[in-house]
Amino acid sequence: MARKKQDPTIRRNEFIDTAINLFLTKGYEETSLRDILKELGGESALSPSVFYYYFKSKDELRDTCLNVYVDRYAEDLILLLKDDTFDYAEKMRKIIERITLALHHVGKMMLDDSSHNVTLIQNMIADRYFSKIIPQLAELIQDGLKSGKLPMTELAKETDPRSIAKFLCNGIATLFHDGAFLFLSAPHSFENVRLIPVYAAQILGLPVSALQKD
Repeated sequence: MARKKQDPTIRRNEFIDTAINLFLTKGYEETSLRDILKELGGESALSPSVFYYYFKSKDELRDTCLNVYVDRYAEDLILLLKDDTFDYAEKMRKIIERITLALHHVGKMMLDDSSHNVTLIQNMIADRYFSKIIPQLAELIQDGLKSGKLPMTELAKETDPRSIAKFLCNGIATLFHDGAFLFLSAPHSFENVRLIPVYAAQILGLPVSALQKD
């Protein structure tokens, strides 16, 4: 009896999931193709020919992993935005934390700790991640303004919820990259990253304590 072939989509997804885990653990530069093949193959590493059946290069795998990760993370954040088990301030706090964590992860998968290519990551975030979550975040901001859970600040009077959502996301990205990009393994130890809840509180008109962990 002929051996049943594995669905190529399954094997391709295994490469993606394995690579994402390794990139997040070791960083992109420190993860070799051999590491990925060994992780997938167990005691006997897969042949490189198997990898090249699905991907032209490690860089192509990296780009695919970024797209998959961003899509998954955006979907997770959208679910959080719709989760009514959290009160408004707690939901905003969790959203800010997850946006910051996603920035850290995307940087970890793209570049090594010594890289200065901030623009590349900012474009990736703006094009793929923020474009997915800003419409949902704008709805949450609009609901907060209507219900009184967010104050009608001067900013809210002068602009619309979508613009506020953009200011929030882009400001977080700027603070993260300026404050922590050279040392992706420890982003929360830097001054600018510490200021993210302060910035978000100013944009939303909430007390800083509402957006910080207890």
